[in-house]
Amino acid sequence: MSQKNTDSMLIETPCRVEAVRGAARLLRSFLATNGIEEAELNQWELVAVEAGTNAVQNTPRQFNSSNDNHVRFLMNAWPDTVELCITDHSNGFEWPEEIELPSEDSEHGRGLFIINSLTDNVRYLRGRKENFLIMRKARQSRRPTTDVQRDTDLETTLKMMTEELGSSYESLSAIFRFSSDLGKVDDSKACAAKWLSELMKVTSMEWFSLLQLDETNSALSLMASSSMATDERQMISLDQS
Repeated sequence: MSQKNTDSMLIETPCRVEAVRGAARLLRSFLATNGIEEAELNQWELVAVEAGTNAVQNTPRQFNSSNDNHVRFLMNAWPDTVELCITDHSNGFEWPEEIELPSEDSEHGRGLFIINSLTDNVRYLRGRKENFLIMRKARQSRRPTTDVQRDTDLETTLKMMTEELGSSYESLSAIFRFSSDLGKVDDSKACAAKWLSELMKVTSMEWFSLLQLDETNSALSLMASSSMATDERQMISLDQS
């Protein structure tokens, strides 16, 4: 469900991630009709997705499929400020006093960092039956030059974070495919050399070596290396020719 007038838009969506993304696209279109610039549209769409996804993730799974459980988005586009208020009926959470960029191996916290970085003011009100996340930001044309530069720097940082996550997903995908292939072949050394070569490409590394511990002799032996993988590819190429 959605309602819109000249300076505000109200959307209620099912408590599901895909519904949140659809709502974010509608909010982006609404802001575009109100003269918001492209860079700000990108930022608000990202904020809406992260904040809405956070509400879904904090809702117990047994309630996510309920038709009565919704996430509500209220977007206001005033002459000098844009405000987004998200209401949910999840268990809520404790808003941290300080929000910093989480470590690379952390599975949580990036969403809050993005929301806090791309808005000027954030308030989180936790209630017994519903919670409110209110985010505000001055419109680009009304903001000081220093703030505009800050947003440019943040956009660059977020792009780097996205590329980093994409690389991580490619690495995990290669690992899963390697595990599957390992159970189908007899030559474990050749299989290891093949997939370490794939990971070397994904991670932009120049070389690799894999050592195996011989428990009988308490010694390490070379199982696979980038040079061995190269030699094997050359042999295969010669055989095919």
